[in-house]
Amino acid sequence: MPRALARFRVRHPGVTLTHEEGRTPALLSRLAEGGLDLAVVSTTGGALPDGVHDLHHLLDETLYVALPAGHPLAAEPELRLPRPAAEDWISGSPHIEGSLLRLALRHGFRPHVAHVVAEWTAKQGYVAAGLGIALVPQLAAESARPDITLVPLRDGAAPAREVYAATARGRAVTSAATAFLAALRHAAAGLDPCSPPARSPALQGETRPMAEQQMHADEAATDETLVRRLVAAQFPAWAGLPVRRVDTAGTANAMYRLGADMVVRLPRLASSAEDVEAELRWLPRLAAALPVAVPEPLGKGGPGEGYPFAWSVFRWLAGSTPEVGVPLAGPALFAEDVARFLTALREVDPAGAPAAYRSEPLARRDARTREVIARLRGTVDEGAATAVWDAALRAPAWGRAPVWTHGDLQPGNVLVDGGRLGAVIDFGCMGLGDPAVDLISAWYLMDAAARDAFRTALGTAADDAMWARGRGWALSIALDELDYYRRTNPRMARTARHVLGQLTRAA
Repeated sequence: MPRALARFRVRHPGVTLTHEEGRTPALLSRLAEGGLDLAVVSTTGGALPDGVHDLHHLLDETLYVALPAGHPLAAEPELRLPRPAAEDWISGSPHIEGSLLRLALRHGFRPHVAHVVAEWTAKQGYVAAGLGIALVPQLAAESARPDITLVPLRDGAAPAREVYAATARGRAVTSAATAFLAALRHAAAGLDPCSPPARSPALQGETRPMAEQQMHADEAATDETLVRRLVAAQFPAWAGLPVRRVDTAGTANAMYRLGADMVVRLPRLASSAEDVEAELRWLPRLAAALPVAVPEPLGKGGPGEGYPFAWSVFRWLAGSTPEVGVPLAGPALFAEDVARFLTALREVDPAGAPAAYRSEPLARRDARTREVIARLRGTVDEGAATAVWDAALRAPAWGRAPVWTHGDLQPGNVLVDGGRLGAVIDFGCMGLGDPAVDLISAWYLMDAAARDAFRTALGTAADDAMWARGRGWALSIALDELDYYRRTNPRMARTARHVLGQLTRAA
């Protein structure tokens, strides 16, 4: 919150910002009554009321157990339940709730709340005095006093505090509140939800800074120094150009700006490296047929300097990736741009083209999708998600020849310029398949009004069966992304939550 407040005040010096503090139920009540324009609220797995509020996910925080100095558990590098089962708890409410309670019950105990203390400073005093232990979110942990010890709570299903910005549903969001929401998202994107609080020497060095945080267990490590060495060795004409890491939520490639008009893409995984050759071959052919810019390959690099994969250099494309949940200046025009892009893509000659990464029929994703719905019970609306999925499986399958698809039209894979679609990037999932997979853009990139314009622009190419399959693709992909990235890629997880919210509210 302090980072967002500082950013907002610098960028909007003429706006008066009043900051109130309170517990989540009280803040939501004030919001519903019109006393607040926006509230920042949180839960550790309990349901937040969303009937009268729109919830905008900001981040998931690691939770820590606060222990008095010298406590036997304070020497542990991490705590797993039921290690603290016999401890007295200090909590802001009379009962431990949400995912911590569910996890504790699975381990056969119910946490005993000995003292109800709402204010964090006072709670620290109770802990330091040896009156109990407390659960502390990462943001509060940064201000912990030196005579208590913080140990991360880790478990196979360890709870995290989910932090949201809430706005009143059905009430116009002021321009100032929209700007502050953007500041909150910017601040949240700069926080590593897995990294320890800076003040605790015992917890230093667990993870790398957010800009270099790995998303995959077998990911190749990269940094600016590596890129400089690779370029100097394999493209000496470009040696000496400045190299700067590009802050992106992309999961397949690490991106580095090279000079003013190039970008280096280093695959994170061996599977992503397999896409390099396909993109170099097919992107120039697609570019000639598409109405917006796509990446222009400039060179292919190979393994070297300790880096194990093929990599590539592309021309830098102007524009910015859209912020999920933040309306564009011209959403209907943007939706029509996307429809034109997809129409043109489907008409490209399919001769010799590879099968798309997502070319399988939805039925093959059934078991996996239902498994993830069950695993995310309490995080997603299980009944509504299942209804969307069932409807997608009932829809008639694509009965014609496969056509060109992009396969991954998400916020990180499009560039917006002046509110219009300026470019489509990252074609790693491209190939022939059911065009319904590209309808995920309706939920990943658009609000309800823009979706209507999008479907109208597509015309008969988006009949009821294809639309239902598109919803199924969006649901299945978003579920997988939330399940996989909720701890390692906050922006990806936030996007997935947003998509799932749109899909299930409309179910």
